[in-house]
Amino acid sequence: MRRYTIKKLILVRHGETSWNKQHWVQGSGSDTVLNDRGKKQAERLAQALSHTNIGSIYSSPLIRALDTAQAIAQPHQLCITPVPDLREMAFGTIEGKAITDIGGDFIRYLMKWHIDGGTERVPGGESLVEMADRSWAATHQIINSDTHQTIVLVSHFFVTLAIICRALDISLQHLERFRVAAASISTLNINDDGYATLMSLGETYHLDGV
Repeated sequence: MRRYTIKKLILVRHGETSWNKQHWVQGSGSDTVLNDRGKKQAERLAQALSHTNIGSIYSSPLIRALDTAQAIAQPHQLCITPVPDLREMAFGTIEGKAITDIGGDFIRYLMKWHIDGGTERVPGGESLVEMADRSWAATHQIINSDTHQTIVLVSHFFVTLAIICRALDISLQHLERFRVAAASISTLNINDDGYATLMSLGETYHLDGV
C-alpha cells in the first residue's frame, strides 16, 4: 500500500492595521503597517507557532505581512522569503476608501463574483480570478519546490481564501462564504498527488484578550 508524504501548509493572515480597524479597502496598493493591536497579535502568533517544527516561511512583500512573518520567524531563527504574488488583491479605484462609503459598489462586485465566478476586474485593479491565479501559482510552486514538511505562508484576506479555494477545487463564487480574521491561522494538508485537506480555518484561539 502506498504511503503518502504529507506537507502542512500554514496560512496566516497578517495582524490588524488601522485600515482594518476603520474598515477601509486595503489591497496591494496600500502598504500599511501593523497598529499596536496588530503587533500584539503578531506576538501571539509567534507564541502559538513557536513549538511547531516550521521549515520555511514565505510572505507577501507588503509591510503588514512581512512584519507579521518576522515575528513568527524569530523563535525559529528563520529567514523570510518575500513572494510578490502573495500580495493582496489590487482594488484600483476603491483602494483606501471606507467600505461604508462605497457600499453599493463593493456589494456589486461581490454579487458579480457570484454570477461570473470572479472575472470582473475592479476599475484600475484586478479581478478575483487574476488574483487567485497568481497567488495559487506561487503557492503551487512553493509546495513543489520546498522540501520542508511544514511551510508557513503569511498573506492577506483574499489571498488566503483564494489559496484555500484553489487547493480544495472550490469555485471562487463561494469565497465570500468564508472568513479569516486578522492574525488567524488556517491549515492545509497536501499529499504527494496534490490532494488537499482543510484541517483548520481561521483559528484565533491564540488571540484571546488581545
